[in-house]
Amino acid sequence: MKATEIRQYLNSKFPKEILNWGEKNPRRLDAEIAPAAVRGIARALFSELGLRFSIASGVETLEGFQMLYHFSDDRSGVVLSVRVKLGRERPAVDSIADIVPAADWIERETAELLGIEFKGRASTEPLLTSEEWKDKKFPLRKTPGRAAPKPLEQCKMNNDK
Repeated sequence: MKATEIRQYLNSKFPKEILNWGEKNPRRLDAEIAPAAVRGIARALFSELGLRFSIASGVETLEGFQMLYHFSDDRSGVVLSVRVKLGRERPAVDSIADIVPAADWIERETAELLGIEFKGRASTEPLLTSEEWKDKKFPLRKTPGRAAPKPLEQCKMNNDK
């Protein structure tokens, strides 16, 4: 599927929800979308068009936070990055994990480390930090005043056989 076909499909289905398009080259598209459209667009890309979910990343910017969802059409080599801008105070976006199962752990890690809430998630238990870290600030935030995590204790290796 060509980048122009993906773009036309999404524009016809989500005319008001796609806020901006960017094109780095003929096989690399960027779309900024309204936060409320993330589930519908994920469903259209993954379930309807059959694009592969590559990865998602949470990013802190000067204005707040963003979620970037990367989908690819492996037959044509087209990659689409879907950008959702979130606020600084209580950043939140709907979960896509029930639509795109591979997003499950990524959402959990991003929530735990950056503090982005994924609304509608079935599980919110931590993957990377301990229970004692639960009430502290998020370790990957750059914002002033966040608590820094304590260094990990040296792991003791057992070489006895």
